[in-house]
Amino acid sequence: MRRGRIREMIGAVLCAAIVVAGVLTPPSPQSAEAADGRDFDPGQIIADDVFYNSRTMTVDQIQAFLSARVPDCRAGYTCLKDYFETTRSQPARVEGCAAYAGQYESAARIILKVASACGINPQSLIVLLEKEQGLVSDSWPTSRQYRSATGYGCPDTADCDANYYGFFNQLYHAAWQFRKYRANPAIRQYQAGRYNTIQWHPNAACGTSQVYIQNQATAGLYSYTPYRPNAAALANLYGTGDGCSAYGNRNFWRIFTDWFGSTTLQVHPALVAAWLRHGGATGTRLGPPIARAQALSGGGVLQQFRSGQLVYRADLGAFRTAASIATYYYANGGVTGRLGYPVSDVAGSDAIEHTQSFEFGFVSWKPTSGIAIRGGFRVSGAYLTNWKALKAAQGVLGYAIAGVVDEGSGWSSQRFERGYLLYDGSRKVMYWLPSGVWDFWKARGGLGGAIGAPTASPVGSWAEGWRQTFTNGRISMSSTGVVTTAP
Repeated sequence: MRRGRIREMIGAVLCAAIVVAGVLTPPSPQSAEAADGRDFDPGQIIADDVFYNSRTMTVDQIQAFLSARVPDCRAGYTCLKDYFETTRSQPARVEGCAAYAGQYESAARIILKVASACGINPQSLIVLLEKEQGLVSDSWPTSRQYRSATGYGCPDTADCDANYYGFFNQLYHAAWQFRKYRANPAIRQYQAGRYNTIQWHPNAACGTSQVYIQNQATAGLYSYTPYRPNAAALANLYGTGDGCSAYGNRNFWRIFTDWFGSTTLQVHPALVAAWLRHGGATGTRLGPPIARAQALSGGGVLQQFRSGQLVYRADLGAFRTAASIATYYYANGGVTGRLGYPVSDVAGSDAIEHTQSFEFGFVSWKPTSGIAIRGGFRVSGAYLTNWKALKAAQGVLGYAIAGVVDEGSGWSSQRFERGYLLYDGSRKVMYWLPSGVWDFWKARGGLGGAIGAPTASPVGSWAEGWRQTFTNGRISMSSTGVVTTAP
């Protein structure tokens, strides 16, 4: 039984144009990523890990998205961004939908809760609403558009089933239907992993085609709207094709691509929270993913988005890289280079200045001077353990400004902005020395001099001064940098 979609013969009118007194007014694409019909793959309209990813948007982001589509609603009409309804509670469904608690709630919250309950991408539901009834972008929607919002229970040859009237009713049953397709794929006419016979158009005279459906989400879309766009429909992606053109699945793919990016790429699960924090698919700081996530040295993850990258490591979190600092960072080895992983988001802009903190350095970029780095030398092994114990770059030492140096007799050292780490390799003991104490000690022979080796790290503070004991005496440094020694 055909369920869910407005009639294919007029699908392009509602979704590729707005009907105004019989005149077709082409809409403008909603993002910089306009779709290209040559990229449409009838065997994978949308990937499973995209279609079923229910964590792509928050309720606030859905609300902002709806508001951006229709900033001004025509007087006397209720646009989707302003729509509220008292929803009905629903029990958990064996096909995979969790229980739904009904209440008086906005369209944005309904979309999110249905998506979460049934494990469907809220972006997929938003696109379904647009491709079926144009609800998302319509500034003067009718009650009929709300009553049949997702085209559920709307066969080709009859009016929609009144049992499924209503915005929530439509959205919930459509999402539940896609869960049914997924839960029982073997009983469906269109199945993943095999060639399927798919009509070009509701008019059987237009003929059929063979499509190897690659995945369940695509099989579900064909079960919901059982036609494939022909060459004419794809050649005029934002308009109409010929008498045998069908538009439902074309429009789903086109709208999703325009609004949310690739239908075959998902955000890596470890990056979702950070991605949403930066505005998700519709934000200007990252936007939709444009490549699959890749594994990094050290157990991390990197993914490229339209306006930047996210870099993640479990102990550090996920942070955004972008602009000139990102260009420098990746040209110099990225996470395996001198800077290591990012530990903050890039802040600022190319027009003024932007900055970013990394594990082993702090980078700034100015239009007048370009890239400037504080630190930027790797810290590893026992040095890293002890540096972190001293609160790393935020602690008494600051960033490393040199590599490890062999001091002889099993000792080694590394220089930092405000001092040194000195390591006794034979005893596996590390000390730190303030720069003034180090210079004074080194000038008097260091490890081979009369003062001898340190026996403890210093006590005190930069404000009060430091005191440090050695084998044959003690070195003190005042808050003004004056250094003295005593037996």
